[in-house]
Amino acid sequence: MAKWDGEDRLRGFSGKSRTANDVSAARFPRASLAGSSKRDRAAWFNRKTGAGAVKLAPERPAGSQRVIVKTRVVVHAKVGGGGGAGGMMRHTLYVERDGAGRDGDEVHVFDRDQDRADGAAFVDRCENDRHHFRVIISPERGDEMASLPDYTRDLMREVEADLGTQIDWIAAEHHDTGRPHVHLLIRGVHENGRDLVIPREYVSHTFRHRAEEIATRELGLRRENSLSEQLDRADERAARAERMTHLDELLLERAREHEIRIKDLPEATRDRAPLVQRLNHLEGLGLAERTAPDTWRLDPDLETRLIRLEDARDRERAAARILAHEDRGYEPDRTRALEDSHSTHRAVGRLVGFEPLTHRADGPTLIAIEGVDGKLWTARVSRQDELRGLNGVGRGAIVSMQRAPPDLKPSDRTILAIAGEDGIYSAERHKELIPTDQQKYSTCTSAGSRRCA
Repeated sequence: MAKWDGEDRLRGFSGKSRTANDVSAARFPRASLAGSSKRDRAAWFNRKTGAGAVKLAPERPAGSQRVIVKTRVVVHAKVGGGGGAGGMMRHTLYVERDGAGRDGDEVHVFDRDQDRADGAAFVDRCENDRHHFRVIISPERGDEMASLPDYTRDLMREVEADLGTQIDWIAAEHHDTGRPHVHLLIRGVHENGRDLVIPREYVSHTFRHRAEEIATRELGLRRENSLSEQLDRADERAARAERMTHLDELLLERAREHEIRIKDLPEATRDRAPLVQRLNHLEGLGLAERTAPDTWRLDPDLETRLIRLEDARDRERAAARILAHEDRGYEPDRTRALEDSHSTHRAVGRLVGFEPLTHRADGPTLIAIEGVDGKLWTARVSRQDELRGLNGVGRGAIVSMQRAPPDLKPSDRTILAIAGEDGIYSAERHKELIPTDQQKYSTCTSAGSRRCA
């Protein structure tokens, strides 16, 4: 089984189409050039005039579906850099790897005619070629397409018509990143036996336009402000968020002993895709580990670590806003949280300011002082009312800041009283001793009795 190397991680989003300058006026050369020097080949790619045999697509119409296309040309002469036949075989094994199928099953390559093509035979045919093309095609709504193999075949027929040659290719569909996509390998040989050289403009723009045209024909026009579009955007934001989200709650519900497989996720691809995206993002944050191509192990303290991560990000943003009032940038190397210091530590220095940590006016607030030790000390204040002691104190004043001793809340005192001398609290004992209390006291102890220290 080939090792997963993260090549499926497409960077960027399906945004607005890039338009080359004067595309309609530019003329590009034929798609094949053999027996030329490196200088001639480079000039052929970059020249502004020439034979206009290759069809160029117009600018994307409004409302068309969006597709990300990532293309790479691999020259076989660069054997030392992994670009030879051996490197191509490894990439083919990667494309065919286990666990990347629709339900986490094995992937099989396909071509223009067969659903199960011979990847090794394709590599053999390419052994003496100068180069080949590696393409990743990721429709924004690939989860709604009836068949990605049929979509790829339609696309390649359009490409062949544009380039004026029949193309030898194989491909495979992957579903392990939350965005169904296709890995496409194109042989770099024209049907007349010469090298297949595709103009840069076609690779950069027209290939994607053709993919979007076919996706639009199948799925219809894209509605920017539809309810489903808004829900998809909300799920995509949640998949990339550095906080606890509804996607994490679903993952924790479906995980078994902190492990979750693609097969454990909802069967509907539209519901499954954001969850797989979330798993990949958690892996990048170090909160999940991929133990197999279709399996992740979640951090046992996932919820707690996400809450702490959200708090850390909120503090960073609030500290940056505080420093922005003085036209300064955030300096993480010398910023310290007073809560992380010793309980008796006292920070003395110049008051820089304070900023709310959330959008709530009465929510927690971050206060920062420029310490005499050269560090920027920050402290979280649970409510803005606790800053009344700073009334009349302006920014720049010398202040002292120290952690307050912990204080028990009334609910904590009630729980300790019910626990008694043996220090064991239970919801049943609570109901027996104080039946008038609300259920909220026992929600955190629903799993059984807890020992109170």
